[in-house]
Amino acid sequence: MAKFDYVIVGAGSAGCVLANRLSENPNLSICLIEAGGSDWSPFIHIPAGWASNFNNPSVDWGYHTAPEIELNERKIFWPRGKVLGGSSAINGMIYIRGVPLDFAAWEQAGLDAVKDFGLGKADYRVPAEWDLSQQNELIESLVGQGYNAVLVFPGDAVGTNKILGELDDAGIPTAALAGCVEQPTQAKFCFGTDTGHSAYLGTKELIKALGGKGKIAHFTGFLVDPNTTLRINAVEQAVSEAGGGVEIIQVIADIDAYEPADEKINAFMAAQGSEVDGIVTTAWVPAVVAAQALTNMGDKRIKMVGIDHDEVVLKAIKDGYVHGTMLQNPYGQGYIGSYVMDKVRQGCEFKADAPWKSTAQTDQFIDSGTVFVDISDVDTYVMAMRGISLEILETFDSTYLNCPS
Repeated sequence: MAKFDYVIVGAGSAGCVLANRLSENPNLSICLIEAGGSDWSPFIHIPAGWASNFNNPSVDWGYHTAPEIELNERKIFWPRGKVLGGSSAINGMIYIRGVPLDFAAWEQAGLDAVKDFGLGKADYRVPAEWDLSQQNELIESLVGQGYNAVLVFPGDAVGTNKILGELDDAGIPTAALAGCVEQPTQAKFCFGTDTGHSAYLGTKELIKALGGKGKIAHFTGFLVDPNTTLRINAVEQAVSEAGGGVEIIQVIADIDAYEPADEKINAFMAAQGSEVDGIVTTAWVPAVVAAQALTNMGDKRIKMVGIDHDEVVLKAIKDGYVHGTMLQNPYGQGYIGSYVMDKVRQGCEFKADAPWKSTAQTDQFIDSGTVFVDISDVDTYVMAMRGISLEILETFDSTYLNCPS
């Protein structure tokens, strides 16, 4: 039987890099095991062929999510690579970078947590590049300065687990914010937005603004992102509950970059703008482009509900071109996350029967909440985010934690 110094199971983004780095030592024997086959398929190497890889058992595991309450208990397809290169081989050469607005509020949240909970100190850092190694270097630097708990937006849903495990082994608790790491993980929990629920609530608000009748368009992000599938299905679910008075006449996806979003949304508005009564956007870039398009057109007839708190969208709400926007709660993620890490440092443990939500990445997910903002509170939305955070915080201990008396 062959003997190896290291056996790495899974030849995805993390496994291949790890095997490569270890093999730089000529004295080590490395075994890299992959359940799938070679990445020979032309559909892997030609971005336009990415859709052909989905549900293809030769390269895709064919996973599905847990049943989604807001989607009438349906299970959503969740593509994961079963091939050399893992999921990075079937994603059309696309990666999803975190939107700064999604987590810029963490800085103020950390400062407020220091004041409100008596923490020693809180620091907020962003790597210069969206790069796992740079993120790890930042974390190691902060730990070296004496920080003893870490909240992180994962630079890599799999690769980040290595440093999180090392920190946990050293007695430094960690949690994932906004984006989750994949299990198995030593992160205590994932605290982020239930993207499907947010899209569902946003569509409900749009339908209400339309008086329960009308034709709507849905603009969203990359189809390679499983969250996009959740959002599309959530919008459809909300429309199906409108009693037949609302119809989706167009779904435009794969526009999570400015140029294609600008081209496709403006082309749609030129061709079908007179036919549409409402627009729901469930990704940041489409929300910004659609808000700008309605502003440029001077069209206040069309009702639009966006997502996130970009200044373009907020100004369009004030000017009457956008009805409202669904805000994620990055403030609450940082504020409550800091509180919980301090509790864990004091010896609190999560309850065995804690009412976790499940995602395709983790079964220890907590929804940080979603806030709808319109003209009535567009200038005070920060207070709304803080309000929903305090609501979650009020029952957090009794719901999730067992703490020493």
